[in-house]
Amino acid sequence: MKIFQIVAKPCGIIGSSWGIVLSILLIFFTSAKTVTSSVVMNAEGNIISKTLEISPIKPLVLVVIASGLIGIMGLIAMFMIQKNIKMGIIFIWTSAILLLLVNLLSLSTSILFFAPAILLLTAAAIGFLKPSINA
Repeated sequence: MKIFQIVAKPCGIIGSSWGIVLSILLIFFTSAKTVTSSVVMNAEGNIISKTLEISPIKPLVLVVIASGLIGIMGLIAMFMIQKNIKMGIIFIWTSAILLLLVNLLSLSTSILFFAPAILLLTAAAIGFLKPSINA
């Protein structure tokens, strides 16, 4: 438990920043459309071309924006903890749990990108827990 207390503040700041920066990068560098084209020859010998446009960005944008906002909430929690405001601990736990839930419920591979942020925020939340008197 002592190691978590030592690294709690850096983990919280880095984890929150990771969520924010990764959200910005994913929004700006994700392809807006995927175009697939198929060419087939029918029985009469005519060539038929079909083009299909798929937009995978719409569901991803919701996950990325939510993750970015949760990262901002984590940074706010870190500032609250630094100013000795007790609600900061609740905010850091909430941001760690919400980031995990949003990425799990998205059913996409975005959880692989946000896994370091989830782990760092969880480590920070554990580190800011007050040790019990009996321990």
